[in-house]
Amino acid sequence: MTTVVAAPRATVWSALSSPAEIARWRPGVERTLESGAEEVHVGRRLRFRCRLHDVPVTLEERAVEVVPGRRLRSEVRFGLFHCEETLTLADAGPGDQHTQISLRITTPSETPLLGASLDRFAVRRFGTELAGTCLRALRDWCELGHPPAHALPATSETQALLRDPV
Repeated sequence: MTTVVAAPRATVWSALSSPAEIARWRPGVERTLESGAEEVHVGRRLRFRCRLHDVPVTLEERAVEVVPGRRLRSEVRFGLFHCEETLTLADAGPGDQHTQISLRITTPSETPLLGASLDRFAVRRFGTELAGTCLRALRDWCELGHPPAHALPATSETQALLRDPV
């Protein structure tokens, strides 16, 4: 998925790499559980407490590739859901006041649940909803400068995917 943000690339990079900003724009985040270094680097790990309706879940992000101002690839765990998230930034149009953001989420074909599993279609649907929600929230944060009001995707079949294991 791709969107264009009416903000310079440095503003968007800051929103993607600063733990304090991530905690403010990322949908569902209530608070930081564990914050890594302010400067993003390979291996940095961040943990946040999120809420999906009334279900508390943990979001964990670990950077695996960092090209400052251009690319951030992370391993993401969100409850039982795990994926690889790649964000790529590029200038959009003349000047440097607009940034094109591409988000690619790579997931396994099947995700195990307690006593069952979700097939690739349910996992794909959840990943697509999550990507769209995150891109809208990031765009709103960078353009408007205040926390957006985007809820996490929560279809009935994916709610179990987000529950923390007991």
